[in-house]
Formats: sequence, C-alpha cells, structure tokens
Amino acid sequence: MKALLSVLLLFAFGAYAWSNTPARISGWEEAAEGVKQWLSSILGGLMSLGKAFLKNG
Repeated sequence: MKALLSVLLLFAFGAYAWSNTPARISGWEEAAEGVKQWLSSILGGLMSLGKAFLKNG
C-alpha cells in the first residue's frame, strides 16, 4: 500500500512539474520581483524607524 502511494505521489509531482511552461515560470520571476520590491520598501521603513528610535532613545 505504501509503495502504491509513493508511486502515485511521484506521478502527481511529475505531472505538475511537466506542466510548467517557460511563460508560467517567467510569471513567477515577475511576481518574485514585485515581492522583492515590496520587502525592500518595508525594510527601508523599519530601518528609518530604528534610526529615529536610536536618535531619540
């Protein structure tokens, strides 16, 4: 039973991996770039907040 489940999961993962096209992957890259910019702005805000705290501390 475990062997059947393992084969089934391997088949499902393989089908998912083969369904990824270059266009879909480039969409992931664009989304990652957006997240990177968003996190950069949050980090900049936190750094300025920390500097203000240390200055007024």
